Formats: sequence, C-alpha cells, structure tokens
Amino acid sequence: MPGHRDESVIARWSAAPGTVIALAVGTVVLVLAAILVRRDPIAVILACLAAAVLLGTATWLARSAIVLADHEGEHRLHVRGLLGTARTLRAEDLVAVTVLRRHRSRSSWVLGLELRQPPDQLVLRGRWELDEDPWRVADQLWSHGFPR
Repeated sequence: MPGHRDESVIARWSAAPGTVIALAVGTVVLVLAAILVRRDPIAVILACLAAAVLLGTATWLARSAIVLADHEGEHRLHVRGLLGTARTLRAEDLVAVTVLRRHRSRSSWVLGLELRQPPDQLVLRGRWELDEDPWRVADQLWSHGFPR
C-alpha cells in the first residue's frame, strides 16, 4: 500500500489471514446449508442472509489496513478502507491518535484517528482489524511523532 518505492514500511496492521479465511469458509458452509435445506424457504433465506453478513465481514477485514512507513525521514500513515479508498496521513493531518472504549455487548478498545480534514472525521479500527492490541498500535504511532 505505500505508494512510493523509496518508502520503507515500519509496521503494518491488518486482520489475520486465518480470520478472513475462516469467515470465507463459513460463508461457503452457509451457502451449502441453504442448498441442502431448499425445501424450507425461511431457512434458505436466513442461511443466505447469514452468508452475506459473513462475506461482508470477511471483505471488510481483508480490505482494512494501516501501514506506518518512512518516506525520506518523514513518517506517513497509509489507511485503507472497505471500498479501496486509501489515505496517506502525516502527523500534521491528525488532530489526535486515541484509544477509545467501545461498549456493545461487551466493552472493547478501538484505535481512533481523528482527522483535521474533513473536520470531525474519526477513523476507528478494533482489535480484529488490527490483529494487535490498539494500545500497542497507538504507542507505536505516538513514538513515531503522531499526536496524542
């Protein structure tokens, strides 16, 4: 993902390949289950819906990545999203790198990148998307000059 040949990658965070593969296999299993229970239309619809959710989750995890690279002594952060949109951020492009507590069925920590432009935009990545503890990722970004 770093765009230039003269950029050296310091760190890369993305979902573990095993997680993405497991979700893809789960999608295939659900589609096969839908084919096997084709006499029950409700079960087919539910299995296909669950397969679509698993496929969407696998796609999201496979596409989201964060790369910390060095370009001629300047640290850059390459952030890629679901639709292939990639951003290259320098320390001055960020208001803060934070670790936030998210509460859903249980609490978890997420890495937050608050952008200057567009204002009030926040990029969030959790443990599943980083394959590492968000606190460790934030510590590494802070040690490379990104703002707290």
